[in-house]
Amino acid sequence: MLFPKRTIHGLLESTQVEKCLVECKVYAIDSDWGWYYFGCCTCNKKVVKVGTLVKTIHGKEVTTHLWWCEVCKENVSSVSPRLKLHLIVKDDTGETKLMLLDQIAKGMIVESAATLLNGSFDELEDPTDLPDAILAVVGKTFTFGISVEKEHVSYGSEIYKNSVNLLDNEEHIEGLYHFDFKESSLKTIKVEKMTDLEAEAGKKT
Repeated sequence: MLFPKRTIHGLLESTQVEKCLVECKVYAIDSDWGWYYFGCCTCNKKVVKVGTLVKTIHGKEVTTHLWWCEVCKENVSSVSPRLKLHLIVKDDTGETKLMLLDQIAKGMIVESAATLLNGSFDELEDPTDLPDAILAVVGKTFTFGISVEKEHVSYGSEIYKNSVNLLDNEEHIEGLYHFDFKESSLKTIKVEKMTDLEAEAGKKT
């Protein structure tokens, strides 16, 4: 194994920037943040809905949703829903939070955000109303490739705003342990693909 395996307690107590593996069970999903967002199809960054344009074409009304993209600095209409999950995870040493964006979350969820929304472009009315496909990950064990960064070690940062990736090796998906709940401080950790970790390690060897 290229990177050390840590417990959640060891992760939270980390005093150095490193990449490691943490095996933990999804205890719950923090629905306060919702479970999806709309992203610009050009830059993939989150967009904000600014209005709706209705045109009549060949006698039929055609509705176009307009969004503001801060990165592209313009209104855009080509957007797509993306998964964004805030997982509360635990092992037998503690508990923490992980944020997974679409590229990795869709490896855990059997249906895409677009399918789950059934074509809707509306904002989330009830964030606690989670689709069954998302709730299905609760109680399952995964191995995450986690990047502990400077802001986490030096400044106690609890939320990483970067994109996060999940270790997507199939052999790590099946549940391996029974975990007991123990209270601990909650921190959101950046997660990376194992392939990304291996590639970086290969550059150093």
